[in-house]
Amino acid sequence: MVWPIGLAAAGVAAITAGIVAYVYAHRELAVSPGVAQVSADGLTVSVPDQSPSCLTPATVAVSESYRAVSLTEWYPAGAGWCSDYEPGTITVRLRTPLGHRELIDGSTGRPLPWFDQRRELVPGYLPPGYTPGAASLGMMPEVHGPVFATDAPFPLVSLNAPHLLACSREFVSARGLVVVTQVIGPPPVTAPREGVVVWVHGHRAIFGHGVLNWRFLNWRDGAQAIQVRGTMSGAAFPEAMLLGIAWSLRPVG
Repeated sequence: MVWPIGLAAAGVAAITAGIVAYVYAHRELAVSPGVAQVSADGLTVSVPDQSPSCLTPATVAVSESYRAVSLTEWYPAGAGWCSDYEPGTITVRLRTPLGHRELIDGSTGRPLPWFDQRRELVPGYLPPGYTPGAASLGMMPEVHGPVFATDAPFPLVSLNAPHLLACSREFVSARGLVVVTQVIGPPPVTAPREGVVVWVHGHRAIFGHGVLNWRFLNWRDGAQAIQVRGTMSGAAFPEAMLLGIAWSLRPVG
């Protein structure tokens, strides 16, 4: 049977279009990790999973040289998207410790902001029953006050301020939640709202309170702003406990 030339050409075009559509839908997209955390020994790097899919995590490509380490995240274009997705963390291991090498965002070629886990503050004291969860990283708009406004449980955005590197770790119990947050960057551009003033290792700290029984303690130590906050079911988190946690904080490294 001989097919008319026009019909055969249309068939080839349809097949070609199908192949192109398949390849396009299954191609991988490069995306910036945004931020990273380097382990205390310098051998592992963790980045937020930037894939929008609930089912398909991103992958991280690592390129190392004696001067720099480049990280690029990739995820399938057809991975889909879901509104209730909470991104996880991807951890990669380097051949040698990061050391003095620069960490590079492979999608842009620019330096990648990173948090040195040796600087993470961990509490030596916690109320009975509290256990640590995983650390979370992010870029946070610079916020009002030393870390947060004293009357809000979440940062208030200062639209003209730069984004700052932040690291938080939760400590969970059956009754409540404690969160330690460090924000790395210059002093805030807005004045804090005044609250009850105490001192933590020689630094002026301010108590505050918010909704859902949240209590806060905010202060600045050199190049970082620190917040310890806590909440309990059915009762306000005791300020004495927050102060005890704050005084017990020590860096990992």
